[in-house]
Amino acid sequence: MQNPYLKSGGTCGSSSGSAISVAANMVSVSLGTETDGSIICPADHNSVVGIKPTVGLTSRSGVIPISPRQDTIGITGHMQNCNRCSDQQSNYVSPLLLLTVDLAFTAVTFLYHLRQSNQRLTIHNHRSHHRRHPPRLLRKPTTSRQLVNMYLDQIEALNPLLRSVLEVNPDALNQADEADRERQAAKDQGRRSLGELHGIPILLKDSIGTKDKLNTTCGSYALLGSTVVRDSGVVQRLRKAGAVILGKASLSEWYGVRSSEIPDGWCARGGQAFVS
Repeated sequence: MQNPYLKSGGTCGSSSGSAISVAANMVSVSLGTETDGSIICPADHNSVVGIKPTVGLTSRSGVIPISPRQDTIGITGHMQNCNRCSDQQSNYVSPLLLLTVDLAFTAVTFLYHLRQSNQRLTIHNHRSHHRRHPPRLLRKPTTSRQLVNMYLDQIEALNPLLRSVLEVNPDALNQADEADRERQAAKDQGRRSLGELHGIPILLKDSIGTKDKLNTTCGSYALLGSTVVRDSGVVQRLRKAGAVILGKASLSEWYGVRSSEIPDGWCARGGQAFVS
């Protein structure tokens, strides 16, 4: 999916399926991996803000790599005393402030281009991910089951065109029901929140291993039906946080290394992700 304001740009990046799914409101959160620009490129060309707060913090265990150092949810390089450097930096600059400024600048730029093309930003549905802040689930009638059903409806309606989702988790609704029960129990006990990811549907790039009914194939039929030994490290943390694993997002098959002629966003299982 190309940015309409940058016609010269390509779809770019093996995580395009993850970015397209968020851009089209088919899920609230989608987790991709870093393949020399996958976070930057799909975010740029799909008008989705991409941030990477897990560098050096998240295990690569269970993630199909493009290379030992390049494709990762966490470490992208090696540097001695990296923690010391970041600690020193935090004495002068607030990471949260930098993120706030960056997001604000991106929003202003995006709205400016909308005005230039006589378009408006509208919320498709009052239950849309634009109003999804997880703690509100404790105070609003919206449930995790309702969120999952909404995104499943969006996937059913849009995925035949966009081809950004390879498969949905048959246990997603069961996970949502469990999250709703846990949240109600917490409310009865007077607890305000179980965490910002609790009960929130999340799509995973199809190179991130899950020990469940979902496949982990990197977009290839060669791995279809194979099983992984355990959840990847990042999925273990997501489950612990109470997130609902909604399904697997498309990607460039084997990160595009199957052939130099394969376009970004194409894989055998899903076909070509939508390019406008």
